[in-house]
This record gives sequence, structure tokens and C-alpha cells, in this order.
Amino acid sequence: MPQISLYVDKDAMKTITAAARREKRSISSWATERLVRDAKDEWPPELLATFGALKGTDFKRWPQSRHEDDAPRRWGN
Repeated sequence: MPQISLYVDKDAMKTITAAARREKRSISSWATERLVRDAKDEWPPELLATFGALKGTDFKRWPQSRHEDDAPRRWGN
């Protein structure tokens, strides 16, 4: 089985260890699941499940100011 080495600071390791422990999983299993999930180019199923959850047509757009009325900005350096 292929292996990977990660170098993390002490705070990150504490966070990772605590998260894996909460889920009663090994650090390797916990990290693998997250790395694979984040490497995929897709939306999480939890988000996809929310589509269509809002019903109705009474949604209103908040008033917006015109771009010309905005504060002047200096672009670049």
C-alpha cells in the first residue's frame, strides 16, 4: 500500500488527533478520508442535499447602491 509523510506543527497534530479520536478512527484513516474528499472536484453530498429545500417565490433582493456611489478606490500599489 502506498504511504505518504506529512509534516505538521504541534497545534495541527493536536487538532488532527482530537478529531480522529472523536470519530473513533485512526489518524491515517481520518486524514486519508479528508485528503481524498478535498482533492475531488465536486460538491459535498450534504450541500447537494439542500437543493430544492427552499420553496416559494417571495424572495426579495436587497437594495444595492450604484457603483458610481461607492467610495473611490486606488487599485494596484
